[in-house]
Amino acid sequence: MSAVEFDLRGLIGPTGEFRDGATEEAFSESVWQSARAMSLLCILAETAASLSFVPLDFMMLTGPRLAYFSEVRLLIALSAVAAVIAVLRTSRYARIVAVTYAHQFAFFTLNALVFDHPSLTRHGGLLLPLIAIALNLCIPGRFRWVALMSAYAPVISLVFWAVLRPDPESSLDLTIIMLVVLVGYVVGAVARTQFNRLRREEYLRIARERQVNLDLREAKDAAEAAASVKADFLAVMSHEIRTPMNGILGMAQLALDDPLSLAQRRRVSTIRSSAQGLLKILDDILDISKLERQADIYERAPFDVRQALREIVNLMSPRAHEKGLTLQLVLAPALPRWVLGDQSRLRQILFNLIGNALKFTSRGGVTIEVTAMGSQDEMLVTFCVSDTGIGIAPEQQARLFQSFEQGDASIRRRFGGTGLGLAICKRLVEGMKGQIEAESTPGRGSRFRFSLPLPPADGPPARDAVDTALPPVRPLNLLLVEDIKINAEVARGILERAGHRTALVKSGEQAIELVRSARFDAVLMDVQMPDVDGLEATRRIRALASSQSQVPIVALTANVMTEDVEACRAAGMDGHLAKPIDVAALHRTIEAALTTRQWPVAGPGALLNVGSDVLVVGEGSKAIHDPLRHLGFRVFPAGSFDAAGAMLAARGFAAIVAVAPPPGLVQALRSRAQHEGKRIFVIGASAPEEGARLLDEGVDLVIAATLSPEEVVWKIEAFLAPETADGAFTLEEVFGRDRIDEFQGLFADSLPELDRALARSDLTPKELVGIAHRIKGSAANLRMSELAASADDAMIAGRAVLAGLRDRDDAVNALRRQIDLVLREQGAGGRGAPASAAGTCEFGESDVDQRARG
Repeated sequence: MSAVEFDLRGLIGPTGEFRDGATEEAFSESVWQSARAMSLLCILAETAASLSFVPLDFMMLTGPRLAYFSEVRLLIALSAVAAVIAVLRTSRYARIVAVTYAHQFAFFTLNALVFDHPSLTRHGGLLLPLIAIALNLCIPGRFRWVALMSAYAPVISLVFWAVLRPDPESSLDLTIIMLVVLVGYVVGAVARTQFNRLRREEYLRIARERQVNLDLREAKDAAEAAASVKADFLAVMSHEIRTPMNGILGMAQLALDDPLSLAQRRRVSTIRSSAQGLLKILDDILDISKLERQADIYERAPFDVRQALREIVNLMSPRAHEKGLTLQLVLAPALPRWVLGDQSRLRQILFNLIGNALKFTSRGGVTIEVTAMGSQDEMLVTFCVSDTGIGIAPEQQARLFQSFEQGDASIRRRFGGTGLGLAICKRLVEGMKGQIEAESTPGRGSRFRFSLPLPPADGPPARDAVDTALPPVRPLNLLLVEDIKINAEVARGILERAGHRTALVKSGEQAIELVRSARFDAVLMDVQMPDVDGLEATRRIRALASSQSQVPIVALTANVMTEDVEACRAAGMDGHLAKPIDVAALHRTIEAALTTRQWPVAGPGALLNVGSDVLVVGEGSKAIHDPLRHLGFRVFPAGSFDAAGAMLAARGFAAIVAVAPPPGLVQALRSRAQHEGKRIFVIGASAPEEGARLLDEGVDLVIAATLSPEEVVWKIEAFLAPETADGAFTLEEVFGRDRIDEFQGLFADSLPELDRALARSDLTPKELVGIAHRIKGSAANLRMSELAASADDAMIAGRAVLAGLRDRDDAVNALRRQIDLVLREQGAGGRGAPASAAGTCEFGESDVDQRARG
């Protein structure tokens, strides 16, 4: 960008400092404030200088001459006021310059009229070069206009002072004065040129610095955006990987808890250990991500370092013994028991280092030495992990603490791993203001040493250990919110094996509604769900007007990033558990949440199984019959509450639905069941304002009497016990072959009636589901697998909202063909096993046909 000093080719910009239009405009916008200041300085200084002669006018002038001078000076004052007002009311550089030059022209023209003052007769010429210099330096604008105004002002003043007055100056004096004015004019012009150059260079320097700052800011924003994208990617991938991993590890653990053959147990154990290895890699990648973002992942709290070290060695000892290695812990006497630091990060570092030492050592052993030195306030604890393993070559040691680096390719092939462990250790140590180093000799072993500032701390009082001890696992009534089927099955299997009763819903909206309608000991909430997610559901539950708003809520999610945990806490959750589920951590977290909230624990109620007998009583109860039958229950209506009491005394029911029950009924039901050693699931249907009373009296579920059948179905369905084969048994283990044949014959006798019902032209979807469900349960239990599968297809077609008539007709026809096949087989072969039976079948359903119960 070339500067323009004496541009005579035309107007190229407001200041004329740059040829580039954009730069010129930007420069003008940046200097308008300084231009205004210089403009005001010129206007006020010139006006003050002229008006300072007013006293001399009255002292040295009289008559018309005094009046003339006074009028001119009044005009000078008025023009100055107008110019000042105009300059102050604009912020545009061009307008400031225009007002300034208009005032300069008016001022010097008017001032020339009074420049022939008696007091200036001898020495007025001395002011002219000063005017030429001052105007060059002070007035804003392009150099050409500055030069013209700086020439006009002394010339017009000289003409009126020396030429037009009655006694003009001599030619010699005029020549001398003009030479002096010319010198002053040149000096002022040169000074103005240098001033413009310096101002231009300063502007360019500032512009360059501003651009550099902008570039740096853009680079910083781009880097932060990339880091954010990376963090979001890792968070999403963590969730997506942990979700199936939760299913693998959970199902593997549930399988290992069952009786298995030695070969099967070995295979399932391999599946579990492989999944745990993959989960360890995922955790390492997430740790690296947190450390790269310099996330605040450290804490300072007192902990028993000696006990922590012993626990680490005890946990790693089995691995050492499997390889025939020794694992020793040597603690210096100077090491205090309680120190201040981050116990979890110290454990992570030592697990990594000891794990590596055991991995790369085949003979000898591993030793952990811990020493302490320094004053009480600045104690430095040094941890040294040494082994007698394969060692590390000198050229490979320089890359030890780099991410994804291992000694060489053969190490990865022989021992596996990702090369992240030592990188994580180094960053954790440095994050805690420590240092780590390694020394190794190939063939003789390695030694890793790191030091951390861990000042001594006071241990907690003895009573705290009692206060913080968590009670043993106790059965609870839990609500599980999970939209993914495999995760729900795993979590429910783990929870119910621990003795908990679990209600299951698949969305945040259902969770909110069920918390209003039932009393739970705790809620296990998934976070990432469609529509209403776990965070929003938690916020809405906390905003409920009832006491249910304080129910403990624990996040059970695959979102494990630090910001995810903080978001859960901010939403009102009482704990956070990462998938895959750690059973011990799950129970600890639930108990801690119960303690924090001081929430009363009611414990699990009665289980609700498909095909159970349900007693329904109360005015308007008929509306609930169809939803109950749709779910596969056998409904027994009672005409009154007295009749219901008599029926309960005569036989057992799995559940009772009481519509608008009178006060005290639920408590009486509970007392009777407890006295008889039974459990009954109580559903209360009432007006919304009665819901709180019913919950206080002990109902398991409150439903509004005006609910739609669909809403009644999903609420009750949430409490249904899962259909599982756990603890299953074969028919032959319970009944003999003759008895099984008898059951199959009895069931076949009931099929013609069901077939006629299916053949009805007015068969509704609900009736189809009920008939198919009845056939499916009995057929599955009696080893009629193809009939059970056809009945299941018919159930799906009947329940599907979008299913067309053709789909239902196809499903019904397929089911009727299977019924016909069973009837023909029973007629041809007597009451023997049907041809569709294959292998040994296990009981997986509880709703065997009543006539097949024998």
